[in-house]
Amino acid sequence: MVIKPTVKNNMQPAYFISILKDAEIKNVGKVYRTPTQIMGNGGIIDWPVRKMDYSSCGILTGLIKDSGASMVIATRDFNKYISYTNIIPTERSGGKKLLEACIATEGLPPTSLPAFYFTQHLSAYTAMQSEANALATFMKVKTDKKQSYHWCSLYYTYYHLTASMLSGYLKGFKSIEPKVPVQTIQIDAGYHPHLGDWLEPSEKFPNGIEPSIKEILSNNYRAGIWIGPYMVGNKSKVYLAHPDWILRNKDGTPIINMSFYGEELVGCHD
Repeated sequence: MVIKPTVKNNMQPAYFISILKDAEIKNVGKVYRTPTQIMGNGGIIDWPVRKMDYSSCGILTGLIKDSGASMVIATRDFNKYISYTNIIPTERSGGKKLLEACIATEGLPPTSLPAFYFTQHLSAYTAMQSEANALATFMKVKTDKKQSYHWCSLYYTYYHLTASMLSGYLKGFKSIEPKVPVQTIQIDAGYHPHLGDWLEPSEKFPNGIEPSIKEILSNNYRAGIWIGPYMVGNKSKVYLAHPDWILRNKDGTPIINMSFYGEELVGCHD
């Protein structure tokens, strides 16, 4: 089944547009959730019960019966928008299992919206795999290469990663049995003094990034590093030296997309 939403000319801008709202789901005990960005772990979870266990799924969502038969909800066109399926805990809905499928538009007036696809199979694995393949085909993703895994420091050390901590992780990976199939080690936030100063190492890397990169490579991993090219912290040298580079409101004040407190940087300007 396919739902193709249409946009009316007088449609007001919204951050989220719901295609399904409070749809009641029956005979489903588990959900396969795909996280996007930093939404937490993915995988199969029980349908949430507690009010605080609200769960949002990105890309594709699987509704799994006890028999393993599954229905997958997904959009396949991610050229402009990201879709989400929100799984509502039963404590919030009087014991009912409710679901919302929506599209994030970032407050921009939508001109067209992607279709939602509802597919099913007797096998949960096959249901998710088939939809993933259909999505990849639609988006012209290369699927002829082996799956690659990488470790990202943000999810384990946040902004607190140091050169010595990284060395400890590399040693730890070697001792794990069975071996972890990781090909890439990515150094994430914290190696820089402030957002925007990407080419300057922080005090956590007193000898710079190069020794850590060489250490990663010597352990037979590919080395990666995270940058946010459009993110500029208000304590960075870039911000102080080039205030004209910062996007501003009509009154001249900087447009602040995110604010951080107690993380060695206050404010993040896009």
